[in-house]
Amino acid sequence: MKILLQNTESLSYVRRESKGPPRWTDDPAKAMSFTHALAALFFCYGTGLEDMRLCIEFPDARRNFSIAVAGAQSS
Repeated sequence: MKILLQNTESLSYVRRESKGPPRWTDDPAKAMSFTHALAALFFCYGTGLEDMRLCIEFPDARRNFSIAVAGAQSS
């Protein structure tokens, strides 16, 4: 299983690089894969990313799904 973050407008994924601001890729194979959904949510909130979706990918692509991440901006 892979847990990825994708921008809902550009459809780009957060890249694997962990230093500095988030970078982007159109290739899911080059995207950062999170160990669990909560880590991906904390990443969104910690970096202030908006308009994101959490993409859960399984070996059987028929089981893949995504969930919108709302309210990443801190108040």
